Amino acid sequence: MVITRNANGIRGVLHATLVAFDKQWNLAITDVLEIWKKKARSKRKIPPGLGTPVPRGTAAAISAVPVVTETPVGGGVWECTRHIPQMMVRGEHIVLVNIVER
Repeated sequence: MVITRNANGIRGVLHATLVAFDKQWNLAITDVLEIWKKKARSKRKIPPGLGTPVPRGTAAAISAVPVVTETPVGGGVWECTRHIPQMMVRGEHIVLVNIVER
């Protein structure tokens, strides 16, 4: 289990299998289940130009875009989850690495 951060605080949790790491704590992980929380659309501040979706191009044809599952938690907050086969996480964004038995 890896807890990640962004500029404002805790971003989310990654449940994964660790493949490799280095002295800066950059992680190469596989079989990743990513869980994070976000505010509902009406509560978030979205700039006018960023609300439109990007059309699918050649990158989507090469690698499938992960499906994000959103479930309401309450109070205008949604819990989002997605499964990613492989991921590399920069050490700068890691808060905590914890061993969890599956």
